[in-house]
Amino acid sequence: MHRCPFKIFSLIHLFFFSSSLISYAATFQASLNIVTPIVLSNPTQLDLGRILAANNSESCAVGIGGLRTGAACFGSENGDVGVISVAGVDGEIIDITLSGSSFSGMTFMPSLLDNGQGGMEGSGITLKSAHQILIGGTITIDDATIAAAASSVQVDYSLEITYL
Repeated sequence: MHRCPFKIFSLIHLFFFSSSLISYAATFQASLNIVTPIVLSNPTQLDLGRILAANNSESCAVGIGGLRTGAACFGSENGDVGVISVAGVDGEIIDITLSGSSFSGMTFMPSLLDNGQGGMEGSGITLKSAHQILIGGTITIDDATIAAAASSVQVDYSLEITYL
């Protein structure tokens, strides 16, 4: 019978040296905090009022209290400031980002009038219960002919709230 010396050596090596391989195991813990998702609602829609589309580059801005200013504001009535209610984890820090849109010969850029803490900055805000953000904005006539043909329109804008 032919025996392979390599196999015998491998078996001897495995037998003698496998007992010297010692492993250790341990269980560890990780900590975490559950954060509920942010929920947004819009109890008061932003209303820019009536806009005069007579000349290119003219604009109308809605500010605090709905006060409207600019050559493209038609009539003397105020607009309505948009109110966004934010529900999340009280005490967490958030950032607020706004972005506008272009449509029917006009461009709309929203502005943060009140971050829920009485300021206009969008970063480092402490979320509180019954947190409300006030939104205004400026609409600019890019092409008066196209804008005048639009008649009545809705304006899209985006609001992003991010936990830090």
